[in-house]
Amino acid sequence: MQGTVSAEAFMLVGEGVISKKKRNTKSDMIRRRRFQSNFGTAPEICSNIWARIIYTRRKHIPFSNPAPKHLLWALHLMKTYGTEDCLASNCGVDEKTFRRWAWIFIEEIARLSRVEVSVQKSLNSLQLSDQKLNIVFFRLQIDWENRKKHDNGSFAKITVDGTDFRVPLYGGAANFKKYKSHKFNGPGLRYEVAIAIQTGEIVHINGPFACGKYQDITIFRRKLKKKMSLGNELAEADKGYRGEPLLIELPDMDGGAGAAQISAKNKARGRHETCNKRFKQWNCLSNRFRHSEKCHGLVFHAIAALTQIDIRTGNPLYHVDYKTVLTPLRKKNLRSVRNLLRQQQGEGNGRV
Repeated sequence: MQGTVSAEAFMLVGEGVISKKKRNTKSDMIRRRRFQSNFGTAPEICSNIWARIIYTRRKHIPFSNPAPKHLLWALHLMKTYGTEDCLASNCGVDEKTFRRWAWIFIEEIARLSRVEVSVQKSLNSLQLSDQKLNIVFFRLQIDWENRKKHDNGSFAKITVDGTDFRVPLYGGAANFKKYKSHKFNGPGLRYEVAIAIQTGEIVHINGPFACGKYQDITIFRRKLKKKMSLGNELAEADKGYRGEPLLIELPDMDGGAGAAQISAKNKARGRHETCNKRFKQWNCLSNRFRHSEKCHGLVFHAIAALTQIDIRTGNPLYHVDYKTVLTPLRKKNLRSVRNLLRQQQGEGNGRV
């Protein structure tokens, strides 16, 4: 097992996976382009992911001697999504070995999308230099509280949308209606993604859900609605989220500000689509998936974590100038909801 691995070391390991013949390419730009086209991300991000997994998750990896190449196998599978025979052959191992290590590391990357309360305590117990600690504790998680960063007082703090991906028809023809997506008229899985308007960071993901069974508003009510502060914040969304006026800002709600506000709202939702596009730059999500529904969930959460790291390490989504404009009637309604909630909370404390 290796500890901290530099970005250049990952570049060299990656070049060994891409081609067994040594290429005397002096151009750093060409080397990086080849690396990213095969592994979907930059070697610096690979170095951060490796450090985080090894120092906080090492004891959970079921096999001994994990190596940087195993992480690259996982990224290679998700980025190219070739057949197992071809991928194993490219990596110089048999199919069983490739499958075992690739999916171990896909699962470990997927864990980075979740906030781990015990991580800080675990890192403090390690005897690491400040430099290594900074590499390990690079904030990789998708954290709901990050929606409040750089808050400008806007009621709408996030954009929310569902994104669909092609999958096999799980369970046969009888389930076609359950999985059918209206976006491509075939079976699909849907995920809910929320992005902080002020920073462009991913702050919430939820899924997978069968496209035909769960509409965007249904998924929203299952989890994200419960996380939001009723009467204190809103989410910018498209017309698929009609039915929650106290929590959702629909495209035609300009608060009386007219075309300028409509334009700002459109830009915020349009930026959200660029994040969905980044997910689909990975072939396992842009092509029809071939593995199980559970595996699709692991792959999506892993790619969401990688996209979050990419956003935070020099490749952010474009900035949007946005602040919610509310009509006097809507302000009054939200104020009434807040007062009602405070009153109910006070009565509850009195009973206790």
